Amino acid sequence: MKKIFIGVLAALLLTGCASGRTPLYLSEQFNDQVHKNLIVITLIDARPNKPAFIPSVNAVIKKDYMIHDVRDRGYHGELIEIDTSACPSLNNSSSLSDLTCINPNVFSNGENFLLISVDQYDAPLGMNVTPYIKITGALYTGATGSLLWKDQLSGDFSSANHDTAMYGLAGYLGDLMVKAISPGIILRNNVYFATDALLLSLPKSK
Repeated sequence: MKKIFIGVLAALLLTGCASGRTPLYLSEQFNDQVHKNLIVITLIDARPNKPAFIPSVNAVIKKDYMIHDVRDRGYHGELIEIDTSACPSLNNSSSLSDLTCINPNVFSNGENFLLISVDQYDAPLGMNVTPYIKITGALYTGATGSLLWKDQLSGDFSSANHDTAMYGLAGYLGDLMVKAISPGIILRNNVYFATDALLLSLPKSK
């Protein structure tokens, strides 16, 4: 019962903190340069350590998962699938020119581009050890390559807290089963939930 209460409390705190959070960076030109359309680029898997049982984040997620989050913010999202396997974390990126891993012809002058990198992921080592993920998101304008929005989150975004809050004991027990049998699903859920929380600091489309 104590674990269920802690899970519910953590989920409420996570939601409250994320929705009231301001991004690391927001350009003064954001409202002038960001309109309805956003181009979403394939997720960047920038983990320094990639264990054999999870060789690629993109192998366990739906490639268009970010589109749904973008639409929740009021934008029309379009996915461009490209090879981002050689791309570094967006942590130190301040313009599109930093992303030499991507052919510059991909970036059209008339569009804005949203990218997200998984910078770190520590898988749980046992039933009582929580995972840890760190992700960075950045929005650039193709016209000048400048940064329009940037944010970063880290922590445990596994389904335990969320499922417990939504489904009670059944959700909590279900998450324990997932932890026991599927490291890929744990990583996938961390990416999904962390992205949900991250993009809450992206201003809604007007």
